[in-house]
Order: sequence, then C-alpha cells, then structure tokens
Amino acid sequence: MTTKNPDKGVSDIDLNARRILSEAVGYKVVLFRPQSSVRDSFTVTSLPLAIENAAKVVNDYRCAMIYAFDKGEQYVMVGHVMKNGQYVGNKFR
Repeated sequence: MTTKNPDKGVSDIDLNARRILSEAVGYKVVLFRPQSSVRDSFTVTSLPLAIENAAKVVNDYRCAMIYAFDKGEQYVMVGHVMKNGQYVGNKFR
C-alpha cells in the first residue's frame, strides 16, 4: 500500500516557507512610512503579539508587514496589517 505525499506538487519555495514558519524563533514587523523610503521595525516572539502591536501603530504608517524568521535568520512574510487593524495572512500551499 502506498501513501500519498502531502507535498507533491508544492514548490521548493513553499516548502521552505513552511519550514521557516514551523521553526520560527521570532517575528519582525516592518512599518513603511508614507511618501518615504524610510522604514521602522520591531521584533517580537509570537505572531499574535506582532499582530497586536502592529495594529496599534499602523495608522501612523503606510502599512505593516510581518515576517517570521528562524535561527539562521531566514525570513518569510506571513502577512500584513491593514490601516483598519485587520490582519491578512499569506496562504502557503
């Protein structure tokens, strides 16, 4: 009897993104200033904390992007917080 491979047809990029998410040691919130190339950022230890803190300050910025990172400091974007404070997460296959 054979078992189905759950990762069949999934790209290496998506597999790497899944790995980074499963091994995340922190989350970086990058805040983009309106009409400027200047960015601010902060790092937290959990996704709920990143979302909560980004929602508190996003009105002062153009947007807030949230990235997960692993011990090797490889990053993957997990979502963003809109001006109304709503979190929109990325969907990995």
